[in-house]
Amino acid sequence: MELFTPRTLISGRVKAARGREKQAVFAAAAGLLGSEQIALVYTRTQGDVCYLAVPAADLASHPGSATPLAIALPGAAGHLGEGAYVTDLTGGLQAVVVVQGKNLHSFVGTPVMAKRFIMLEGAKETHAAVDQGLAWQFAFDVIEQRQARLHTAITATGLAVAVLCAGAWLWAASQASHQEELRQALNKEQLSAWNNALQTLQAPPYPKALSSLQQAVEQAGKGKGALVQFEYKDGRAAWTLNINHKQVTGGVQ
Repeated sequence: MELFTPRTLISGRVKAARGREKQAVFAAAAGLLGSEQIALVYTRTQGDVCYLAVPAADLASHPGSATPLAIALPGAAGHLGEGAYVTDLTGGLQAVVVVQGKNLHSFVGTPVMAKRFIMLEGAKETHAAVDQGLAWQFAFDVIEQRQARLHTAITATGLAVAVLCAGAWLWAASQASHQEELRQALNKEQLSAWNNALQTLQAPPYPKALSSLQQAVEQAGKGKGALVQFEYKDGRAAWTLNINHKQVTGGVQ
């Protein structure tokens, strides 16, 4: 099986009921990537589900491939415990997944940047991920299930609105003075029902925390310094660098 790991890799850990692992991972990863068209690998450990995910489009030229970084997931065959797991990508880049306690942090960059990331994460061990990993799983079945549930909900809402409209029409026929008031109320209720249904299709935006971290590390590297503090809150990233023994602050909105 071909080994391939896209540069758009993310990682995470979520709670999931037994038998609902893929659905839980899909919901978390789709939110982070800003798309429902995703591929993933995951393992279950101590009641949690650890995962790696990428946009499905990035695997278009590599169907049926696997990622060796699956070894970084607690519970995976060959997992070596806490530490940094590193694999080489095309273009001279490296992908890293750092496992510490219940945290999984991933990063993609040049070998120098990857080494800095590992240092900043405080990983004590570094493991090369080169063996056969887990095959990427596409989430099309989860999307179909969600669309089916949404279709059922919208259909039920439409039927309910239709019943209300029919009842309102009969009532208005006998109460002509209230006809306009009922019509406005029904239109408002129908619009609210459709808005609620359509909102479920909206994916949250892709957070910029990872790209902001990479920007901070790049700035530190250019100044031959080190990143000493990083914070991401309310959509804004702020960091402090140590360059030539001086504290330099920066950030992005």
